[in-house]
Amino acid sequence: MDASPPPASEPGRTFGLRNWRVRSKLIAVLVIPAVAFLVLASFGIGSLVGDAQANDRGHRLAELGREVTALVHELQSERDLSAAFVESGDEGVGRVLGEQLPRADRAATAYRDAEAPLYDDLGERLQGRFDAVRAGLNDLPALRDATRSSSLTGRASFAEYSRIVDQLLDVNADIAEPGGDEDLSQSVRAFNDLSRAKEVTSQVRGILYALAFQDRFEFGGFQDFSGLLAQQQAAFDEFQADATDQQRSLFADVVQGQAVLQVDRIQGDAVRRQSGADID
Repeated sequence: MDASPPPASEPGRTFGLRNWRVRSKLIAVLVIPAVAFLVLASFGIGSLVGDAQANDRGHRLAELGREVTALVHELQSERDLSAAFVESGDEGVGRVLGEQLPRADRAATAYRDAEAPLYDDLGERLQGRFDAVRAGLNDLPALRDATRSSSLTGRASFAEYSRIVDQLLDVNADIAEPGGDEDLSQSVRAFNDLSRAKEVTSQVRGILYALAFQDRFEFGGFQDFSGLLAQQQAAFDEFQADATDQQRSLFADVVQGQAVLQVDRIQGDAVRRQSGADID
């Protein structure tokens, strides 16, 4: 993909994404994180840890891994919608965001229920991870209020959500560290690679979604976007290197279709023509 700097802005011309209908934007922006979530669920951390440790502690670790993955997914969706709402004030986006918040709250409750019995059992390193997530989730109501009142920029809101997501991914990476089982180690590496790839992909989609309500990238925004595209490619390359043939095939079977192709085209157009002719 060509990530060269875009042409200078031309007065009176707006970025083509602005002309999409809100529903179309939602479908295009969120489809890849959604289908990638299906892949994560299919060979996710829960089944991996559960298979490796057929005991009560292993079962609880498995449950925690599943809840972390689910909460990350819901917060990624909330992040995209929140950033777009801050940039646009669009009532349609606000309604969809309002529908998303209870889903994220339910996922957060399930995560807390799964984490609490393990807090004292897994050592200081994981306790530090848990404490960071707890602090992030405790800050979530204030972050939501700041989003609703637009007292944070879209970029700042996006960064705060990303911080919480990164903390959750750190929990998953740590609880999945196996010992002595090479097959399990391989699957965990592939899972963590795909988790990180999904997170970068979700950030890319969120920026595109917010951009749909703007005339152009904000100052420094295109550089951030280009950097994310490079991270996205590197993350998927790592997954391809660590995954088995079966895992790569599963991913290819799920992450496909017209909607995925549409998002890829929009992503490429955002790089090549961030200010210029409308995207068809």
